[in-house]
Parts: sequence; C-alpha cells; structure tokens
Amino acid sequence: MTKVPDLEERKKALDISSHFHVESPAGAGKTGLIIERILTLLSGVSNPSEILAMTFTRKAAAEMKGRILEILRAAAENEKTGDEYTDSVIEKGKKAISRYSGLRREMLLSGADLQITTIHGFCLQVCTRAPLESGLEPGLVLVDEREQERLQEIAAREVINDLLSRPQNDPARSALESRLLMHNMDVKALIAEISSLLAKRDQLGDLLSVLGTGEDSDQFLEKFQENITEIIRMQLRRLEEIITESEIGKRWDDFIDYLSEHDAKCLENVPRECPSAHWKDLSHWQRLSDIFLTNNGKIRRSWGPRHGGLPAGFSKTTWKSAIMNLGDEFVEYLNEIRRYPDLEKFADEVEAVEDLILVVWAALKVYRKICRSKGVIDYVDLELGALKALGSVESVTDSLLFWDRSIKHILIDEFQDTSSTEYRIIQRLLGGWESGDGRTLFLVGDPKQSIYRFRKADVSIFYKAEKGIERDGLEPIKPVPIKLRTNFRSSSGLISWVNSLFGKTVMSRPRIEYEEVRFIDAIPACDNDGSRCIPEFALFVKQEDESGNRVRRREATYLARKVEERLAILEPGETIGVLVFTRTHLACYLEAFKEAGIPLQVKDGLKLAEIPEVAHLANLARAIVRP
Repeated sequence: MTKVPDLEERKKALDISSHFHVESPAGAGKTGLIIERILTLLSGVSNPSEILAMTFTRKAAAEMKGRILEILRAAAENEKTGDEYTDSVIEKGKKAISRYSGLRREMLLSGADLQITTIHGFCLQVCTRAPLESGLEPGLVLVDEREQERLQEIAAREVINDLLSRPQNDPARSALESRLLMHNMDVKALIAEISSLLAKRDQLGDLLSVLGTGEDSDQFLEKFQENITEIIRMQLRRLEEIITESEIGKRWDDFIDYLSEHDAKCLENVPRECPSAHWKDLSHWQRLSDIFLTNNGKIRRSWGPRHGGLPAGFSKTTWKSAIMNLGDEFVEYLNEIRRYPDLEKFADEVEAVEDLILVVWAALKVYRKICRSKGVIDYVDLELGALKALGSVESVTDSLLFWDRSIKHILIDEFQDTSSTEYRIIQRLLGGWESGDGRTLFLVGDPKQSIYRFRKADVSIFYKAEKGIERDGLEPIKPVPIKLRTNFRSSSGLISWVNSLFGKTVMSRPRIEYEEVRFIDAIPACDNDGSRCIPEFALFVKQEDESGNRVRRREATYLARKVEERLAILEPGETIGVLVFTRTHLACYLEAFKEAGIPLQVKDGLKLAEIPEVAHLANLARAIVRP
C-alpha cells in the first residue's frame, strides 16, 4: 500500500478515547475514515446502538450504513481481497463482530442496531419518544421545502386578511398597516417578507418569545440589542485583539497626551482608554474610524487639522507610522463597523422591527394551525420540538436523561452544514458528558462546501466547534483538530495547479462572520509523472461586424474539434466533461458537437422537453395517437 502523506493523522482519528474535529476536503476519504472509526467503536461498546452517527441526507446515511454492513458481512465470512487497505478494514470488522454473539450478533449484521441516520431522522426519534415534552403530536408527516414554502405563503395571505379585519385600535392590525406602508402598499412584497421570516423563525426565537409572553417594548428593545450585539461582537473582539498588540494600543496613554499637548481637534472624539470589544464601545470605534480612515474606507495618506482633526506635522511623527502599521485587516473591520447604529440611541428604529415580529408571530400561529389540519410538520418545527424535548441544564427532561444514558459516542458527517438550532441540539446531547467518562464526539466536514447553505447552514459553527463546544455551566468539550490533506481523487498535476491558483485567490484570512473559508493545500495520494496540469487558453475576440452569437459558434466549433482530438487518444474508461457558463449557451455547443459527430450526454441544463428520452416518448405518443 502506498504511503499516505497524512497517515499519522488518520491513525490518530481512530483513537476512541478522544474527541476530534476533522476538516476533510473533497477526495480526502472522510467517509472511509468515519466507517473505520465506527468499526473501531463497535469493538468497544456493549451495544451498537450506543453509537450515533448523523449526516445530512438520507442517501448519505443509507450509503454509509450499507458500506459498514458490507464490511461486517465480509468479516463474518472471513473474506480476503488481497488489497492491503480493504483487508485492514475487514480486520476491524472482525474485531467488532467478535464482541457479540447470538441474537445481538444477528441484529448487528442485519443493521437493526446501527444508529446511522440524518439529523432530522434523529430529531424525529426524539419527538416520537417524547410527544408531550416536544409539543408535537405523534404521526405527523414531514413536508419537503417546496410544500413548506407553499403553506407559508398561504399563512401569510390568511394573516393579512385576518389582521385587516380586526378593529382599528388592535396592535397587530396597526403593526400590519405599518409594514404595508414600509412596502409602499405592495401586498406581494409583504407576503414574501412574512413567508421568508416564517422559514427563519428559529433564528427569531428570542424576539418571538418576548412577544409570546406578553412582555413590553422595553424587554423587546433589550432582547433586540442582545441580538444585534452578537452580530458585531466578533468584529469588535478582533479590533480589540489587533489594537491591544499594536504599538499605539500599548502606548495609548502617551497617544492621548500627545493629542492633548497639541490641542488636537479630534481629541474630543478619542476615548481616554483604548476601546474594548464591549458593545458600549462601538461609538468609540466609529469615531476612531472617522479619524483614521477616509470617507471611502481607506487608511489616510494625508494627516493634519483638515485630515482627521490631527495636529499639524502629524505625518512626520511615529504615531502616524503606528496607525499605518495596524494593517489591512484592522482597516477592513474598522470601516465595516461604521455602518452600525448606536445601540443606545436607536429605540425609535426598533419599533419597525417590533411591528414586523408582531405580524410574524400572528402568521406563525396561522401557519401551525394549517400544518396541524393537514397532519404535517416542517423541518424547523421538528428541530425546535427536539430541542424542547431535550430540555436544558436548568430543566432536565426524561427525554434528555434517556438519550444521555443511551448514547456513548456521537459522529457527525458534513458538519459544515449544521444550522444554529441543530448545533444547540448537539450541545444539549453533550450537556451531561464528563471528562474521562469514555464518551466521544467526532465531527467531520469541509467548510469549502458550505456555499450551498444547506437548510440555513452556518459555516462559522464549524470553526467555532474547532475551538470548543460550549455547554451551559460546564467546561467546553475541546476536540483535537485534524486537517486531512491527502487527495485520493485527483491527479498530482491537477492538485498542483489548484494549489497554486486557489492558494492566491482564496482568502488567506477568512472572515468567519461572512462565511468565508480558509484554503488548505492538498497533497496527491501518490506520485505519478509529477507533471503540472497546464491549462490551454483560447481567446475569441468579437470583430466589429460580428454578432455575439457568431463568436459563440466559433468557440463551440473550436471546442468540438479539440474534444475530437482528445477522443482519439483517450484511455479506456476515461471521459471528457464540458462545463458551460450559462444554460442559454447550451444549444450552440450541442449543435457544434452534433455537426462534429461527437456523441454526448447532457447531465444538467436541458429543459424537460429538450431531453432526448422525453422527445422520443413524445414522438412515440404521437405515432400511437396518429399512426
């Protein structure tokens, strides 16, 4: 077996006495690693159901379970493949099944005892076991996202009609009328707004709960400030870190003395103490941004009384150099916090948000009534129901105690797709874990794939968990970070080219709050010819008397010819893929390939009526009707 560059890291990930946070890009063999860990865990638990493995699609869960069962059955038959890696995995399977006998062994080999499911499959188990604690009736059917959107729109329309029929002095009616005015009486826009917020109601939980308990506007303002503060806290924390370590931060008192001695105009806008990450210092940071930055957000090049209100001759001082040395990241954050409102002075602006939340609260009651009448539930309420059933540290439920006793090891695949509610569910499950009790957490994901925003996925959770999973009143669980770099899928030449390109273009300093991700160089699993993948460029310039379509046809003809040349030297089993920029250009390329006599299969982009199989069926139907 070829030496795998990150083999030691992979071996470390099979230590079933430790927690791990694994960053695994596409092609790094993460599924195989999870399977190996599950097999290793099976040989150390008394019941296979003590292991909970979760991913985010039913297909992925079924494939993982199928592969594990295939290995266990091969182990039961004492199979040998001759492949060193496969045989080593089968050996782990042998150790797993040797721990069980009789009915327990049969249940393991049938998969009945394997808890490999989706996050929503697990939530359904929690709610089914605890209908009273979850507040959800048994037997509810999960709706897909398209049906959820349709029901939300119905609820939005119904609540608008209902609220407008109420007395003039009704608070909810007044709130609705205010929202209509905000949308210039555009009912469709208001329906879209209400529907969108119904889908995101789990993120509005604190604000909705304030209205649901009948608390007044002061409590709403306080809760709203907390939510806004959470958004800006990360930026303020980073600003504080940078300035604290800088020369100007370490000598802040001297800087203030210098400004005072020279009677600087800006002195009244400079805080006497170096600003902190507390939200009450937001206004101090904003005033500093006016001094340090230009109107377009760049660091000043000119300094003086007319440029930042600084003393004459400031450009020649060491203070100017100290500010310039704060760096691009500091400037970027400082410019961004300019747009935030002063949280102590925007009470009047909160009224508009309070109106919106009041309307959404009324719409939510209508939406849930519609869902109950149809016997359905959406993913959001399923997750919220599971969260409610699992209780909290202050209010431990029977359901939480059951799962705390039942689960010893948790593995989560595609962790970059975790939403804030799902993360809270995971935190609840870890609430009773203690150091050294033998329980483990294993998180695997690839933040670069979180671009798909799968059901409100929040990539910052992936990075947050790497530093530690916080728990109410307990020490955080700190997993060992592992970064897999070996790529088993791509050639070394292609990997080298991707590393050289994306290592320069992808953010070297990812902004987690904006869901930016870091780039990590990949390493080929084995050396082949070591050659680089050099792309060939072809530029097609539009002539003065030439239309855009004609240029596109020239490009398509050229591409068809290049593919034809490649087909002549293609190795058996190899294929060629063509990516086009937009679907509207597809017809032009199809025509060029057809003229060149090159057969192809369109994977995506054709309209239903344009798919060959559909066209054949349509022609067959015509022949039957009119022979």
